Amino acid sequence: ISHQMRTPLVEMRWSMELLLGGKLGALAERQEQFLKLIYDSNYNIIQIVNDVVLVLSVEEKTFQIKKEASAVENLVETVIERMKIKAEIKQLEIVFEKPPFLPKIAIDAKKIQDAVERLVTNAVNYGGVKNKIIVEISRKGEQIVFSVRDFGVGIPAEEQPNIFEKFYRGSKAYTIVPDASGLGLFIVRTVIEAHGGKIWFESQEGKGSIFYFSLPIIAV
Repeated sequence: ISHQMRTPLVEMRWSMELLLGGKLGALAERQEQFLKLIYDSNYNIIQIVNDVVLVLSVEEKTFQIKKEASAVENLVETVIERMKIKAEIKQLEIVFEKPPFLPKIAIDAKKIQDAVERLVTNAVNYGGVKNKIIVEISRKGEQIVFSVRDFGVGIPAEEQPNIFEKFYRGSKAYTIVPDASGLGLFIVRTVIEAHGGKIWFESQEGKGSIFYFSLPIIAV
């Protein structure tokens, strides 16, 4: 089912990329605006399908990670570079703090980068306007610790115990990003725990949130 759903969606995306790239002729400004809206919606649907497939693999115990020596700071820098435009639209400044040296560690780089991107995306989505987002990685003992802090809406105390549950979305999340799947934080937790790490957060309604995860330093 996932293959039958994803294949036409990806084919649609390729076609739209050809149109948006001017490969099939110039578009009027209004046409380009509407095509970009369709393209964004198509991307969101593909992401939801991918999320559901990943969650099913967890439930069916087929979820796997493939570890290799990777530099976590490089993965984080890639995510920040990708998120800059979206942050600038909301007049958000992303500040990246890191020590001069961190060891490479054994991780599934693609899955950890995806986890980082989900957390940074949430910070941008719920971080308000004209604020700062602080992304930090550090070494604490035999752990690499990642954190992302925003100064936005925060999470009400009564909703915090459920935040990593499948399909759960906080009341403020529904208002700000109404079409998300509610699977993002569940997936992040799954990926981090599969690496032997931990994930946690601190949040205060109206003052923002800090999400953390730690990964063990394993010799590679």
